[in-house]
Amino acid sequence: MNSLIRPLAVIWTLTIGFVGFISLQTLAESETPAMLQRGSVISSKLVYTWPTDRIERILRENKHQNLLPASHRIIGVKVEYRTIGVNGEPATASGLLVFPNNTTGPLHPALYMHGTEAHRQQVPSTPDDRHGRRYAAVFSGVGGYALAMPDYLGLGSSDYSYHPYMHGPSMASAAVDLLRAQQQIAVEYGYQLSNELMIGGYSQGGWGAIYAQKVIEEQHGDIFQVKASAPGAGPHDMLFQSHITFTEPSPSSSAYLAYYVFAYNRIYGVLDPLDSVLQQGYDEALKQLFDGTKDMPAIAGSLPPLPSGLIKASAAARLEAGLGSWNSDFGADLGDWIPKAPVLLLGASGDRTVPYQQVEITAHHLKARGATVKVFDAGDSLDHRTSRPKILTEQLFFFNNSARAAQQISH
Repeated sequence: MNSLIRPLAVIWTLTIGFVGFISLQTLAESETPAMLQRGSVISSKLVYTWPTDRIERILRENKHQNLLPASHRIIGVKVEYRTIGVNGEPATASGLLVFPNNTTGPLHPALYMHGTEAHRQQVPSTPDDRHGRRYAAVFSGVGGYALAMPDYLGLGSSDYSYHPYMHGPSMASAAVDLLRAQQQIAVEYGYQLSNELMIGGYSQGGWGAIYAQKVIEEQHGDIFQVKASAPGAGPHDMLFQSHITFTEPSPSSSAYLAYYVFAYNRIYGVLDPLDSVLQQGYDEALKQLFDGTKDMPAIAGSLPPLPSGLIKASAAARLEAGLGSWNSDFGADLGDWIPKAPVLLLGASGDRTVPYQQVEITAHHLKARGATVKVFDAGDSLDHRTSRPKILTEQLFFFNNSARAAQQISH
């Protein structure tokens, strides 16, 4: 299918004329001809149709019994679409779109950004992906949202040669372009979407969520109106995260650190050659470990348990400082941005992987600029993995409350 012809055909045949709905005509007219490629659908495939009993089984498996029963049947559509790489070059990406059935009126779109993955197929567009399934069950099966979950560059069916791990701009562009693709697929399947967008994410996706909010509010506010943002367990402050990685390492710190080193060197070219910072033999090892065929537990098992076994002592201080500053040095941090939509920052005080101080630091900075920010602590008995059910539940409740508030204001 020609990626340029299809969006234009949709634009000419449909204009949604009601206030508060997304107009595809407006979407096209707001972009230059060169940008019409972004978000255009290359291919799409219906990958599942789930009845409520299947959704309820997934909820039980993932400790979401408190959300039972499921209210909506859902369908999942894998989509491949056009986006851009870290330097603005053409690229392709993939993602999953989930639509609830048995609903009335326009659907609220929700963007959800997944956590750290290194294996190309452990992403939402793979139908049996464990996290993609639970997000679909919670936010579409229970919440009734039209869910968009990008796989990110270099994962899923993307043609990008590597995944730019923790790179906010490329996660945001993959997200925005999937939302563009969502408009086309919604028309194809007969759904109508509101332009009131909810944004959430977890871990790496927590950072991706708040960065996507920044980009959408600053650059695409005429198309998508962010009503609520709920970043969960995200390493928003890289200066703090890099410090605790070296000083208070968790069992997974070496794997995350290796991912940072591999990706940031590809993105920014700041550690070339890699053997200047890595212990002997690991420069070649990282290329093999992050080739898209290995998952994070396998990668962690192939690396030293502590960062000191991976990083040369002579380079540790330079690397710690660099990880904390490179995003800001290259204009890829939050800067002085002030969120327009309310933000709920979530974490767990028992989390050693992404400590709860990340919530406190980020909340302090955003509140000081005048943003509306709430925080949620899942508790000191839960870690980065076990806090996920409570965090997802709070994200859903925050979305629901924000949607109701927006509806009351509109009336």
